[in-house]
Amino acid sequence: MVHWEETWHKVKNMCFNDAIDRKSLLPFCFWSLWLTRNNNVFDKKKNLTPVKQTIARATEYYHIVVYHMDKGESTAIHIKWEPPPNGSYELNTDGAACHKIRVGGVGGVFKNNMGDWVLGYIRGLPYTTSIEAELHALWSLMEQLWNPTLEHNFRELNQVADLLATEGAARKLFGRTEVLAVPPVFVNKALWAEILGTVFVRNIRANPIVMQNNDNATHESSGSQTMV
Repeated sequence: MVHWEETWHKVKNMCFNDAIDRKSLLPFCFWSLWLTRNNNVFDKKKNLTPVKQTIARATEYYHIVVYHMDKGESTAIHIKWEPPPNGSYELNTDGAACHKIRVGGVGGVFKNNMGDWVLGYIRGLPYTTSIEAELHALWSLMEQLWNPTLEHNFRELNQVADLLATEGAARKLFGRTEVLAVPPVFVNKALWAEILGTVFVRNIRANPIVMQNNDNATHESSGSQTMV
């Protein structure tokens, strides 16, 4: 095993051919072996692993995803918290998880059009991942509100909810939701940054997989925002 690890460390960045390197090819080799093995076992076939097709898939992936992500140019934009319309409330939610111990949490905060804290909550989630925690936060939101208007937020504009979710995971509030009538001390800095209209600089890059030549290509985002 040690010999294999040392060898792989030396050769993984070497070119396999003029198009791809070895580390880009290896996952597709494993995938093709797995697919061929399953087809042979369950369909009672005796096919060989398609070598040329495996290389073609790896090459396509490299040039569509890896190459464009490495070469893509990012654009700096300026963002700040935008208040909801008068008479409306905004709910920011987020989920967080600690991968080592598989413990997570969700958190959320209701704010009025002045940015004032109206109500917050935190909850712990056992045996979860970051994606599951994010989905749990969104699902809880859909259960509590009728036909809400959903938007995605950049993480810079969702810091309060992120801090609450992290606290829910740290305190392991499993099976119960703790309602917060006043903002806890650890969110004050992030909360006031939003109220005061602090401008954040965000580097974004269009996703080449969604649209190569589309001015409306999607960008990375994090967190959920709801108008109620």
